[in-house]
Amino acid sequence: MRHYINPVADYIFTAFAGVDNCDYCDSFTHVNEWNRPDGGFVLVCNNCEYKKRFPEIRA
Repeated sequence: MRHYINPVADYIFTAFAGVDNCDYCDSFTHVNEWNRPDGGFVLVCNNCEYKKRFPEIRA
């Protein structure tokens, strides 16, 4: 098992999570919830999704 999380391969989009603080930049804005392979989740704003190269949302 790898000991790191790769946002491009490992994160799975869950849903729009409303307005909260982004886990990366701490901005209070609209965020999406992403599941991690270890069972946790992160709240990420659109700007950080783009900068951190999160996977494209699959419909």
